[in-house]
Amino acid sequence: MKALTALQKRFCDIILLMELTGSVNQREAYELAGYKCRGQTAKKEATRTLSKPPLKKYLARARARRAAFIEKSESDIIDEYQKMGFSNLADYFNDDGSLKKFSSLTEKQKAALKSVIIEEQEYTNKKGRKGVSRKIKIYLHTKKGSLDSLAKIKGMMKPDLKDVVSFAQALHEAMKDEE
Repeated sequence: MKALTALQKRFCDIILLMELTGSVNQREAYELAGYKCRGQTAKKEATRTLSKPPLKKYLARARARRAAFIEKSESDIIDEYQKMGFSNLADYFNDDGSLKKFSSLTEKQKAALKSVIIEEQEYTNKKGRKGVSRKIKIYLHTKKGSLDSLAKIKGMMKPDLKDVVSFAQALHEAMKDEE
């Protein structure tokens, strides 16, 4: 395969990003990539450039890799969001109100934990006995953020452009790592 120029690669990458937003404008992608012509000339040149076999092959490979990556990771992502979104603070306590041992938590319950902070403080009581008081703070991942993300994945909410851009960047990085 003939190597793409940096400009052609940037043009293809912008097309791929636009596909994630659901709105592909070849002329706009052509101009954003850095080509000099504008308007109707840019529209014609964008179509002509995309018809070149090396660009077609690059886009087909990138789309196939993206589809495989998304398919492989989508269920994992949904599973993680479900663990966080449907977590329940009551799952971390025994019936008597005492904190459950970490080893007794399920993997699902552990995954929902954002952090656990243990603060210990030494003290001396009125009778002169020394001791240690322990305060344990449990933080779960935010339910709203997780549920909003699940709703977007399931198509119940329209994703923000910044979400699409962040996803595209993460996807691009992950696919680079697999090369």
